[in-house]
Amino acid sequence: MSKDKLKSQVVANFAKFDADMARLGFYETNYGIGIFTVYGGAWIKESLASMSDYLTRHGIPYRNELSDAGWVTRFVIGLDKPAHSNILGGY
Repeated sequence: MSKDKLKSQVVANFAKFDADMARLGFYETNYGIGIFTVYGGAWIKESLASMSDYLTRHGIPYRNELSDAGWVTRFVIGLDKPAHSNILGGY
């Protein structure tokens, strides 16, 4: 299978995601919380808004940034990884 064909299959699969499914895509890191967004889809905007709303409602300050490669959207929180895991566990 060619790289382009594989990429088109991945893009097609991600296009079927919705925000509820995307919750499974968030993960804790040393900087905060990340989600793999490189392949796009309608679910991304809704998922990012949902996480932003969650953090804001809980009074958790954050900033967003894109990874250097542009594959991951980051919610930079700046606590430690166990704290980020706890935040994500309540999402």
